[in-house]
Amino acid sequence: MASDLFDHIEEGPILEARAKRLESCRVSMLNNGLEGILVTSDAQLAWLIGYAGIGLERPTILVMTKDATPVLLVPLLEAPRVREDNALFNLLAYGETEDPLQKAHEILGGATKVAISDDAPSIFLLRLMNKESKRVFSSASVIFKNLRAVKDELEISFLTSAGQAADRVANLLVSGEIELLGKSEREVSKTISELLISYGNDEVGFAIVAAGENGASPHHEAGDRIIRETDQVVCDFGGKLATPFLPRYCSDITRTVFLSEPRGKLKEIYELVAEAQEAAFLKCALGVNCEEIDFAARSVIEAAGYGQYFIHRTGPPNRSRHRSRVPRRSLYATGQHDKVACRPFIFHRTGYIHTGRIRCPDRRYRYYDANRPEESDRGIKRHNSRTVR
Repeated sequence: MASDLFDHIEEGPILEARAKRLESCRVSMLNNGLEGILVTSDAQLAWLIGYAGIGLERPTILVMTKDATPVLLVPLLEAPRVREDNALFNLLAYGETEDPLQKAHEILGGATKVAISDDAPSIFLLRLMNKESKRVFSSASVIFKNLRAVKDELEISFLTSAGQAADRVANLLVSGEIELLGKSEREVSKTISELLISYGNDEVGFAIVAAGENGASPHHEAGDRIIRETDQVVCDFGGKLATPFLPRYCSDITRTVFLSEPRGKLKEIYELVAEAQEAAFLKCALGVNCEEIDFAARSVIEAAGYGQYFIHRTGPPNRSRHRSRVPRRSLYATGQHDKVACRPFIFHRTGYIHTGRIRCPDRRYRYYDANRPEESDRGIKRHNSRTVR
């Protein structure tokens, strides 16, 4: 089923997109006064060249400088996995007794201002610093934070497919076709996981099912708790889409399901979060700072007296799954094809009763497209949850 989703996508546009990304990375590097960059992050590698390592102690490094063709350093035993494309990069495989960091140092040449992936092992950085005392290293996030935030048409098509796969499962959940009453959290989690695979994912990222009091734990592990008629059930799940090309995009969607009519404090909080979410949506527009979007949602919740229970940021422009979170007081601005997660939370407990984690029934993502405002409300196009790795 997954392959059928992408039969219409040819390899040519994929390669063109990668070439543009590499060039954009180089331009951003130069604009930030850098002379080189070492990319070790699997997510960044997959996005740039369609290859990711397998987490060995032997590093995989893409070395970029101002003028030369990028060089991909890989362990010799992993070289057969690389689909070499000399139009994008040169492949350099190193043997078991060779020092890949020395090779990276030599490729950098006289570069003194170099960025390196944030998740590179510290020992790699220390060894590189010892090789050239005049070389100054900085975080590569200055390059990737905005490049990854703005999605091209190809990424949007993958994101849409990823979200649609999760939406199908969510629709079954909300419509009652996934049985909850009398089932354990673990049983429901297993059902959701199987459905995610059947709808085009080849990997389940997570399938959180939290009944009643367990909903107060953001990352609850589904257990033997039996779902009762008086429960509200938080289902938070997503998978990794089985695309034929890297990177493989992920979904992340949440539904809070009530098995009976919510009452009292639970209903009050639920409706309050829905109001806060809508306030954040209405604030989304081209050029708006993320802190303004967060403030729009936070103001609603604080005005109702629940500010102390809003212990999570409203949400970031999506870059790499849950990485590169935008802080509450971020000054990053939303741009064309930038996706912003509007998802306010309230974690509230009344006495010994956990009212659980309340999320809106539809955790939607909207993004502004200045070229196609006619397709959306107020120039904002709605989509159900989309998360990129």
